[in-house]
Amino acid sequence: MQGRTHRYAYRCWVGWQGGGGGGGGGGGGGGGGGEKEEEEEEEEEEEEEEEEEDEEDEEEEEDEEEEEEEEEEEDEEEEEDEEEEEDDDEEEEKEEEEEEEEDEEEER
Repeated sequence: MQGRTHRYAYRCWVGWQGGGGGGGGGGGGGGGGGEKEEEEEEEEEEEEEEEEEDEEDEEEEEDEEEEEEEEEEEDEEEEEDEEEEEDDDEEEEKEEEEEEEEDEEEER
């Protein structure tokens, strides 16, 4: 969580600094311009890596959520099956009791 907050803050800071929007400007001073380009390229690469990491994190979260939902569904199905079994058992007991009562009445 802390890493994401840091990345978000960094992106905001970069955005605030005007990065990413093309600040290359006039190309003055050959050597100096080259350094700026390298810095911009490095920043862009870092941003791309961070975006990829964010996407991977989001995919992992989605996968985890899907797994949790599947587990919950399985648990619900198991509970329903157990309830059905209990209902069936109760019905069988009632039928057996009724049969016993009928047998007793016939014997009388």
